[in-house]
Amino acid sequence: MSGRTPPYARNAFVASLRSQCASEIAASRYWWVKFPQESASKLYDTQSRLIWDDDVPSRAVYSLSVAEEILEQKLIMGTPPWRLPSRVELIDFASTEGNPLRVGSSKALLGQEFWLSQEGMVDVDSDWVYADGFGCLIACSDQVSHLDTQQFVTHAIQRGWSLTSLDANHKKDPLAIMNTPAPDLASLYRDVDYRICRLPKLSDAQFSDPNLGIWEFCGEDPTELSQAKLRARDPVTDVKDWNIAIDFGTSSSVVAYDDNGRYKLLRIGAKDHWEKEQPEHYENPTVLEFIDLRSSLETWNSEAYRPNLNWDNVRCSHEALHSLRNNGSDPKVVASILSKIKHWALRHGSDNLTRIADRVNGYEYPLPALTKRDVVKGKPLTVSQDDPLDPIELYAWYLGMAINWRSRGLFLRYYMTFPVAYTRELKETILMSFRRGLQRSLPPQLLESEVFKEFCVEELANEPAAYAAAALPKLGIEPTEEGIAYGVFDFGGGTTDFDFGRYRLPTADEEDEGWEEVFEHYGNAGDAYLGGENLLENMAYLVFRHNIELCRTKRIGFVRPLDAEDFPGSEMFLLDSQSASTNSVMLLSRLRPLWEQGALPEKNGVLKLPLLNRDGEKIESELAVPVDKLVSYLTDRIGLGIQNFFSAMNKAFTGHSVESVHVLLAGNSSRSAIVQKLFEAVAGGADKDQAVTKDSPAAILGSATTLSGLLTATMLSPAGSIKPPQPPVRSESVSARATDESVPMIIVHQPLVSNPDQPYSPNGKTGVAIGLLRLAPGSPVKVISNITRDTEEAPFAHYVGRVQRGKFSPGLQQGDTYHTWKEIGVPRDRVFNLFHSQSPRAHTGEMLEGESGLHKHRLSIAGDHQGHRVYAKAIGPHQVQLCTASSLEALEAGDCSVIDALDLAKV
Repeated sequence: MSGRTPPYARNAFVASLRSQCASEIAASRYWWVKFPQESASKLYDTQSRLIWDDDVPSRAVYSLSVAEEILEQKLIMGTPPWRLPSRVELIDFASTEGNPLRVGSSKALLGQEFWLSQEGMVDVDSDWVYADGFGCLIACSDQVSHLDTQQFVTHAIQRGWSLTSLDANHKKDPLAIMNTPAPDLASLYRDVDYRICRLPKLSDAQFSDPNLGIWEFCGEDPTELSQAKLRARDPVTDVKDWNIAIDFGTSSSVVAYDDNGRYKLLRIGAKDHWEKEQPEHYENPTVLEFIDLRSSLETWNSEAYRPNLNWDNVRCSHEALHSLRNNGSDPKVVASILSKIKHWALRHGSDNLTRIADRVNGYEYPLPALTKRDVVKGKPLTVSQDDPLDPIELYAWYLGMAINWRSRGLFLRYYMTFPVAYTRELKETILMSFRRGLQRSLPPQLLESEVFKEFCVEELANEPAAYAAAALPKLGIEPTEEGIAYGVFDFGGGTTDFDFGRYRLPTADEEDEGWEEVFEHYGNAGDAYLGGENLLENMAYLVFRHNIELCRTKRIGFVRPLDAEDFPGSEMFLLDSQSASTNSVMLLSRLRPLWEQGALPEKNGVLKLPLLNRDGEKIESELAVPVDKLVSYLTDRIGLGIQNFFSAMNKAFTGHSVESVHVLLAGNSSRSAIVQKLFEAVAGGADKDQAVTKDSPAAILGSATTLSGLLTATMLSPAGSIKPPQPPVRSESVSARATDESVPMIIVHQPLVSNPDQPYSPNGKTGVAIGLLRLAPGSPVKVISNITRDTEEAPFAHYVGRVQRGKFSPGLQQGDTYHTWKEIGVPRDRVFNLFHSQSPRAHTGEMLEGESGLHKHRLSIAGDHQGHRVYAKAIGPHQVQLCTASSLEALEAGDCSVIDALDLAKV
């Protein structure tokens, strides 16, 4: 059309030709390469990726030093360096059948047996090396050794090279295919959606039907389109006035959209879109798989909107997870897959780099730290080859490509939800990445329209609050005038979040304003380290430690979770390396059935898998799995999280009259048999003689150590596996009330379960996204926050205090009100040893000095402050202000000495 081919069509066509050309070149090991202005051809080896040249002044023999002097002056295409091959390279070259420089069955090259290598003269027939010998000279070049075959094609075309096959019957230069004229546009665009993200291929009707057409043709000459029997489609006509809700999860993400008042779910990265829908299809794994990262990065950073990525080179979600689950013992596959992207965003930093290595080239890429790169309202995005790879942006783009599919429409309003504990800065950074990725999924023809001004990606509610908005109506719990008290225990892959409030009918004034339901929040909190993936990381760590002698013998490294203890000599095992990370991920995948299904497939408790030693070499290994120890760990750790939940519940409902609380279990990890048993112990009375007071609701649960002994026997079968619970019925719940009538009744609701006959019905995971749609602007549901924080920031995330008699005594607690001073201890000799922790054990009074998760920081206090005490106040999720004063009254009167502000995330 007008002599122009649209960018996508041109790039897709060229990529297809390049792939064909590369396949033809890779089918033969050797090719003659002809350079411009060079008389003699050189030999290209597609396996070693070296270029060989035997064109020297004569077939004379040289000493090693003279040969090196000759090669220092050798220029071909004006490009050095040419060098001597290593002994290994030379022997491999001479040993290859089909090498055109060989004569007969002998390894002799050009009839000569003695050739120079970097180590000296080599007898290629016997592989012997003579350090001081003389030999013939053959040179090699590394100029293209870093390029894969497709990149070699581009390199050769740009420099005007030509190739000749060693096969006398094959006369055609494979590079000539790159000059093939482009076919018609319909042929170019038929695979546009399939090639990028495996959406269905376009039908003939899409190009010619007057009611359909192609966005990419918008703006082209109508006359030429008509002559070609093609139809353009203005993307503005496909913009839907609907909301999109995204629950960006650690293990999986859910996308829900409002289709004319009906809430629907999306599946992304499915292998077969014709397959019958199942509820689990809509829990889209938060996973990226890099098969050819280098070429994918080049494409990703070449086009801002709808870049021509190839699904065969980089893919996401279900198919990426399928690769990991079915190749979990292949180090190359594991190293090429980035899972838990949300987890990476939370913990990634300069001291915790994540590296990925792609499948086909082994190309290693250290992921740069997540940075703020927001879109500019009203201006198109730009990209460059210097842009860092942001995996959240890339994943958001894949979500956007599935959302903004031509058979569904285009969407401009996106709402997201985050864990309670995420800081405002982290949430803003992730939102920026999603804005970029989602905007890049839109047709560029839409950018100049007036409607594009409505594009937005915003945070709407925290994850447990959104789940409550979906779960309470689904459970048949109707709002009342006084309100139904609820608490959400959202046990996900990365964190566990708590949310507390009332679900009530509107007041008369609220009803006049159009509200029909009201969610009134009283408090939220969470357990930063309690998540299904975190538990798996700790399980893998415990198994490695259980097999420490095997790891010592074979020099196998592994990764320590952030909340795990190190051990004597651990510096030799705990490595920040690709091999250590790969080992941990491989073992984690093999332990997943124990966590998710309650038993290992291996009945003997021994896992056989290849691990990587410190040198990156594959070592076949057998690891013994201490199942009982892992179950005990899980029980204790989850029990602590539940204690933390009831402690936060007590704080949230203090001052409010509450007769009963509906506890909503949410998140895929809440399906665990251990979680259900522990909550049944709460609601059913694990210890009926235990005294329960309103001031310490954690006592309902009892100590985790006691529960471990009480419940392990009932949760273990004779084979030592966790008994899976019976599938809960949606309407069933367990309730209990303590003998003290002032203590509220606890009514526990198991996670919502999917209905295969109604795939869009919410479950414990998808309910967050569906609930978010219920809270979107314009809905009749009002959300009121009574949380006493003067900021939109996340709750304070730490316990801060001192150690007394060997035990941690916190003065400043998780979730305490910002800018409120609390006494934390007394300095001694102008020094105060401040201790802080995010562990749920911190509030039990049983956390010991030196225990993992308890951190010590020495504060030097200048001046004479005899009789003063140390006070702290929370000024951010991880930041505290410190000072000394003689009393709280003196401090509030301004008579104090400020020490400094402290970032607890960095000390």
